[in-house]
Amino acid sequence: MYCGFLQFDSIPEIGFAHHFIAPEYQNDYTGHQKNFEVVCNTTGEIQIELYGRVYRIREGSIFIIFRELPIRLTALNSDNNEHYTIQLEMDYELSLQRDDQPPPDQEGILLPLVIPPGKEAEEIRKELTSIILKMERESEQSTFGASLRVLGILQKMDAYARNHRKGLHYSPAFEKISRQVKRYIEDRLGEKITLKEIAEAIGKTPNYINYSFQQVNGLTIARYIAREKVLKMAEQMQRMGKSFEEACAEVALTDISYGYRLFKQYMGVTPGEYRKGRIATKKFPQSTIDRRKNR
Repeated sequence: MYCGFLQFDSIPEIGFAHHFIAPEYQNDYTGHQKNFEVVCNTTGEIQIELYGRVYRIREGSIFIIFRELPIRLTALNSDNNEHYTIQLEMDYELSLQRDDQPPPDQEGILLPLVIPPGKEAEEIRKELTSIILKMERESEQSTFGASLRVLGILQKMDAYARNHRKGLHYSPAFEKISRQVKRYIEDRLGEKITLKEIAEAIGKTPNYINYSFQQVNGLTIARYIAREKVLKMAEQMQRMGKSFEEACAEVALTDISYGYRLFKQYMGVTPGEYRKGRIATKKFPQSTIDRRKNR
């Protein structure tokens, strides 16, 4: 599971707040919008895909969608899905953190991608729905007071994330191997990397290091390598203006067709769509209040 670490200097501004009911839906985010949504999933189940990992969001959960990340959101119920959402805009810097990582020694808040049903989620649900319903009744009011209440919600989520991490324990041996594997891969993203070579460098068997890595990170070494290469390619295309073929060469992917499939799998869009910054997705009006009921 990931957490987002936010550093910011301003109070969050509410872009929109709505009570959403729909029979089915799917949204893909391109990673080009810098804002995020706090969502209470009240009815139905939702699946989130991010960097090759899949999270199932149960009823009663609270979750966050960072729109700058390549997230795919899919409703798993075809008959009824309901949630309350507040979209926030602020000047912030985001970095992703794994659950097993200690929080950065910097000013900021730690926001879990998901808070499962329970006491903490219920407290946040009550506050979130209260804000949305109040704004719905008094749509002409200033959103400043609501923004302060939302900031309180973010602080509660930060407290949950930090307390949750205290209860996580992985084998120190597994953690050490995970760090060694990641360091090896980071230093060689521009080369072909095999599990056998990593195992020989670390001095363990391939099966053992793969098992250890998966216990800590929730994915195999092969999937991690593929994901990191795709992220490097996306960075080369976006920041350096390189073509897809040039980006493939930067990470030693000689099979362009295979690179294309990997990119689509992990980014949720084709290389061409990513370069143009567009994707087919349902558009919601960016008004302060958007009450939408489609049965």
